[in-house]
Amino acid sequence: EAMSCGLPAVVTRSGGPSESLREGDREFGVLVDPNDPADIARGLLRLLASTQAWDQFQRAGMARVLARYTW
Repeated sequence: EAMSCGLPAVVTRSGGPSESLREGDREFGVLVDPNDPADIARGLLRLLASTQAWDQFQRAGMARVLARYTW
């Protein structure tokens, strides 16, 4: 849902949502360990501290949604 709104996604490494953020060597968002608060903070800071990372995941995520899903 975040990617469809043009927002970069921070997703936990468990369950189905994590599968939507990787394809081969391409990344479409940030994966974090749900049991590690420091890792969650690092994932969020990765986006907040870098406009380049924010823009990269924003563009890649939106392109992935448009290519894979129809509503």
